[in-house]
Amino acid sequence: MPDMQDDFIDSQTIENSPDDAKIKDICEKIDILLDSYCQENGIEDLKQEPQQVYVGGLMYVYFNLFAQDKTLLRLYTQGISNNNHVTDMYNDYIIWCICEYYIYICHKYNKIPKPIEFSYLTGIDLDTLKRWENMESQRPRAYGTVKTLRKAYETGLENGAQSGKNPVGFIATLNHRFGWSADNKPSLTVNITRSKNEILSSINPDLLADNS
Repeated sequence: MPDMQDDFIDSQTIENSPDDAKIKDICEKIDILLDSYCQENGIEDLKQEPQQVYVGGLMYVYFNLFAQDKTLLRLYTQGISNNNHVTDMYNDYIIWCICEYYIYICHKYNKIPKPIEFSYLTGIDLDTLKRWENMESQRPRAYGTVKTLRKAYETGLENGAQSGKNPVGFIATLNHRFGWSADNKPSLTVNITRSKNEILSSINPDLLADNS
């Protein structure tokens, strides 16, 4: 991997744990597979491609990495049965690190991180992510992963709204997904140059109606 990725993994993602080498290997394989995806599809610069092409790359990684080895993200090869219910046994620390790396590569390729696209990358279904949202005390790392994904999604949409490139779509999604139109909804974003109200006030209110 290039030095930049090594620096990211070493300083931002990895803690001192027995899983460190496994996490770094997964991150390296993600990079290699994204490069292969670009080569096979004649893509010179993934940063310049639309989001759906990038999503194709994430799915390419899943099919060639995580789908090939179901144990990469798990503590055990199978779930543990508890009262006739098989619980998921994902390794919360590894998942959290891969989530951080996923957000990093989204920023690298100028794409918006989304929970559903993290699901496409890892194979972790959305129902599992939703369960983790309610497990702050039981599984704080898993809860933190979902919280980080949602925060990154909202911030990415906000940055898109501030970019001046067709902000209506970004604002409409913020309105629908994060309740930006609610008067009592606090802003959850950081490091912004324009407030939520400033962005909303610059858009024709009629265009913000949720038509979905």
